[in-house]
Amino acid sequence: MFTSDSRAELGGNMELVYNRMHERGLDKQFKIKMMFRESIKTRRKIGDKFKMPFVLGRADIIIVDDEINVKRTIKKGRTIYEA
Repeated sequence: MFTSDSRAELGGNMELVYNRMHERGLDKQFKIKMMFRESIKTRRKIGDKFKMPFVLGRADIIIVDDEINVKRTIKKGRTIYEA
């Protein structure tokens, strides 16, 4: 799962990681989910408030940027990479 609270779409280091995964064919091996929010100041959509914990709870690997508040609430046993 790719997620960010400071950008509306995939970009920067996370985009490089995604492109590299695509080049290696890992997008066929893994289900890649993405959830973004324009900025920390904007509110999440009501559906995302329920979807986000569910997707994070099911993800084996989570790739986040440095501007996400959810890092503190992710359970042990998940692999989290900061891009």
